[in-house]
Amino acid sequence: MKTRVLIIAWISFFAVGSTSNLWSQWIQTSGPNSGSILTLTASGKYLFAGTFFGAGIVRTSDSGTTWNNANNGLSGSIGATVVYAIVESGTKLFAGTGDGIFSSTNGGTNWKTVTSGLPSGTTVNAFAISGPNLFAGTSAGVILSTNNGINWKTVNNGLTNTSVGALAVSGTNIFAGTYGGVFLSNDMGSNWTKVNNGLSDTIIRAFAVIGNEIFAGTFGWPDTGGVYLTTNAGAMWTRVGNGLPPAEIHAFAVNGLNLFVGIDSGVYMTSNTGASWTAVNSGLTVSPSPYVSALGVAGTNLFASTDIVWRRALSDFGASDVPEHSQPDITISLSPNPTIGDITVHNPPTNTLHIIITNVLGETVRELSNSGAADFTLDLSTLPPGTYFARFEAQNEVITRKIVRE
Repeated sequence: MKTRVLIIAWISFFAVGSTSNLWSQWIQTSGPNSGSILTLTASGKYLFAGTFFGAGIVRTSDSGTTWNNANNGLSGSIGATVVYAIVESGTKLFAGTGDGIFSSTNGGTNWKTVTSGLPSGTTVNAFAISGPNLFAGTSAGVILSTNNGINWKTVNNGLTNTSVGALAVSGTNIFAGTYGGVFLSNDMGSNWTKVNNGLSDTIIRAFAVIGNEIFAGTFGWPDTGGVYLTTNAGAMWTRVGNGLPPAEIHAFAVNGLNLFVGIDSGVYMTSNTGASWTAVNSGLTVSPSPYVSALGVAGTNLFASTDIVWRRALSDFGASDVPEHSQPDITISLSPNPTIGDITVHNPPTNTLHIIITNVLGETVRELSNSGAADFTLDLSTLPPGTYFARFEAQNEVITRKIVRE
């Protein structure tokens, strides 16, 4: 009888384990079957895919069960169907293409070309937003709009390489990734300085931002690219590749402290700022290897593109919240949390407190300082509903708290 019980228990254990493994993997969506995919961007109820000589832009509102073309107005040259980047800014969507910028005010149903101040025939590779400033990285350098894309101007002073493939924002710092390395501007693009110290590969393909940690993904031919990290605004870069094979870095995605990278052989993840990487390719059945060209986070899923789009639940990758590492002298608490607007910071330290608030993509949405030990209020009323992380820094002590804005 004991033997029989043990056998039944083992079968039950195996079945449960098999079911868990079955669900903890990538699931192929139904498309979009519209050309190679260069970018994946979430906006509202949609996930948008920008394609290469395909339909231009396609979108899904049901996590990839169905895909539909969203390319009405993407016209001009054939370059308009090559979509490198999509970004949401206010009530508008912007698409960067092989033939300039297009904008949409109705969620991608219709597009119109943007021309004012934009050099003719410019390839637009990337976007970044800093407050009211919208930056675009192009084949002719960096361009800037201060009125949400109505007018643009070139801001290339000090940018000695104007082939810009990636942009990132961290606080007041703007980073431009070029074919000649990384350039930094701390005056909204008026001036740029090269910050390549520590970079052994200077073809920059992608950036990711988690608080004050900036990650750069490099091209590296043939297959010698990698991920580099700076924590001091580019003054020094360090390669962080333990467990990550040398490869061209195509894309990043961020969810809390989890950083994902798409390379020639699939998706890798780190939750310790690149100290170690793990392949997360279960179910990503692409032969001979899953060449991942784009990554995106939408709702509760991570999406990856090969020749088709795949999805996987973010919960598969473990906790992504920023851990609350309290220090003896920092006993901050927040209320109310969740909040519909203002949130009070209780028990701040007596010394000057620097506060950085980021969204779940790691992008800085608010940065300020406060002096003294009196309770004070953070005004979050202008932020959209969602989850945020507030990083409180006092001298050498740091604590991070999660905030839910309803």
